[in-house]
Amino acid sequence: MRFSYSLLKQFVPALKSSEHLKDVLTAHLFEVESIDGDTVDIKVLPNRYSDCASHIGIAREVAAALGKPLKLPKASNAESRASHVEAALDLVLSVKERVLCPRYMARYFEIDANATTPEWMKRVLASCGMRPINPVVDIMNYAMLEVGQPMHAFDADKIKNITIRRAEAKEKIETLDGNHFTLTPDDLVIADGAHVLGIAGIKGGKRAEVTASTTRIVVEAATFDSVALYKTSKRLKLVTDASQRFTHRLSSVMPQEGMLRVTELLINICHARVGEVVDFYPKKMKPAVLRFTAEEFNALSGMKLTLTQALGYLKRLGFEVRGEGKLTKVVAPARRTDIERFEDLVEEIVRLVGYDKLPSTPPAIALTPAVHDDAVSLKALIRQLLPGAGLTEAYNYSFVSEKDIARAGTSDGAVALQNPVSAEFAYLRPTLAGGLLKNIESNFRFSDTVRIFEIGKVFVETKGKVSEHLALGIALGAKHASPLLELKGIISELLDRLGLMEHVMRDVTNVGAKYLNAGESMCVESDHRLLGIFGAVPQTLLAHAAIAEIDLGELTELVVGEREYEPIAKYPSIARDISVLIPRATRVGDILEEIQAVSPKFVYDVDLIDYFEDEAKMRADQKSLTFRIVFQANDHTLTDDEVGREMEKIVHVLRDRLFAEVR
Repeated sequence: MRFSYSLLKQFVPALKSSEHLKDVLTAHLFEVESIDGDTVDIKVLPNRYSDCASHIGIAREVAAALGKPLKLPKASNAESRASHVEAALDLVLSVKERVLCPRYMARYFEIDANATTPEWMKRVLASCGMRPINPVVDIMNYAMLEVGQPMHAFDADKIKNITIRRAEAKEKIETLDGNHFTLTPDDLVIADGAHVLGIAGIKGGKRAEVTASTTRIVVEAATFDSVALYKTSKRLKLVTDASQRFTHRLSSVMPQEGMLRVTELLINICHARVGEVVDFYPKKMKPAVLRFTAEEFNALSGMKLTLTQALGYLKRLGFEVRGEGKLTKVVAPARRTDIERFEDLVEEIVRLVGYDKLPSTPPAIALTPAVHDDAVSLKALIRQLLPGAGLTEAYNYSFVSEKDIARAGTSDGAVALQNPVSAEFAYLRPTLAGGLLKNIESNFRFSDTVRIFEIGKVFVETKGKVSEHLALGIALGAKHASPLLELKGIISELLDRLGLMEHVMRDVTNVGAKYLNAGESMCVESDHRLLGIFGAVPQTLLAHAAIAEIDLGELTELVVGEREYEPIAKYPSIARDISVLIPRATRVGDILEEIQAVSPKFVYDVDLIDYFEDEAKMRADQKSLTFRIVFQANDHTLTDDEVGREMEKIVHVLRDRLFAEVR
């Protein structure tokens, strides 16, 4: 908002300079953006706009902060000296939208067409960025700057009555600046019968414009609904000084203050003859009345003021005090629409005392230890480990298109949005694979290899119920080779580093997703629970790519369970090594499972410790593997005979089921 320092100085004589004004306002939560001569630009907080978007409002704040008297224009006897016009204009006022216009005042004046705007008024208008036009318009603008109430004057010879109504559909108006607008029934207008005179609270129209030759005018001062007026202003892209004030909820008592000031100025400057006031005000506005105690104030603010001190600050701002002690009640000024509760009174006092005077007292609260979230810790650890394997984290949208879902072959259970922003974001993603495949494709333009991972939520709808879970996606792409074995190694190493040592990888033929090749896909399991799937991407979808998706919810439970406390065994273990010649196509995981299944009671651990292939020393379709088997019992020390019997069982199973030759 733009203000005139000289006018503020007139209202607060204690001001020493414009810099003094800046210091005072800054200390009380007003930001002075710039000072240029007599022009002062002040940023007014939205909740104080209705009270402080005027020179008197700002002056009242400054005077209260300084503890100095406020010198406002004295009510003169101008109206008593002026000639009164009896029944000079038969003005009919009709307010059809009482909710949108809770108060409307109108007054008739006859003015001297030869009057001119005083130089002091022109200087104030110029300082505030307004161009002097003619005495009537200048007086309306000056009164608005001084009091804060927007007002408008109509040429009385161009109107017959005033009606406040909604605009008709596609009703048009030409405003004072020559622009044309098409209105809707959502817009409130001031009309003369079927003709629109102005857009309520925003801009007057050309039809009843006041000119230099105008001698009879009707002045309006009103209160309009801030929300409705704001919507009209935004839709029409028409913002004025009046609309800015009205959209911040002006008090219904301000039209009377504005009309009194305009009447005095018109009499003194334009030698006006005055008519009667028509005032539509069916529901009188009541000021806020709040209970106030020093104890509650000090408890909330942390200060130590007496009741007399606290109330003294409120009185500076024009608050009325009723009663004493615990029965003390404070009546807010009628113009203050922002005062609604006790906390507002506390803010007013603290603002005047100074926020820098608030004591720095830490809150008395009980400190509780932070709750450990295993899922958060697991995600953080994964984000440390995978970049060490050369992978980069990717971030994709949770919303995907129908085309993305169809391409990945995961349309079953896809969750459709009821109100998507576009067709590209019509579904919640059922898998991370779609986004990761797009990432590989786009990055293949710049690099021969792509190594990425993503952690995010996926969503599936089953029987009308939407479920979500956290997933880890890993995707590798290489233009000249299949990265499937590398992906398998990364998954295995990741699970080991996370502490999940017991896991197996099995071939799967029905993966249920088009983004994996059924002939080159595997599932990852641990403790008979499915962790996820991985495999090569079909050539028809994307050449030389492999992708994995792991359920982090399942993984978190298994990793936490793996880390549970286990007491040190009371009885010693016995280790035996076994070397076998096995068909080259046989998977190591299958052998480990068979050995573990032979004697789950005594086999504590099985590890592959040696791997050997040499066509000169063995058949081309064979490989040599050596396993270390650890036996241990929980209730006694195993004997060599017991271990020997278990080894015989293992050898028998390997020979019969896996066609192994024990060396």
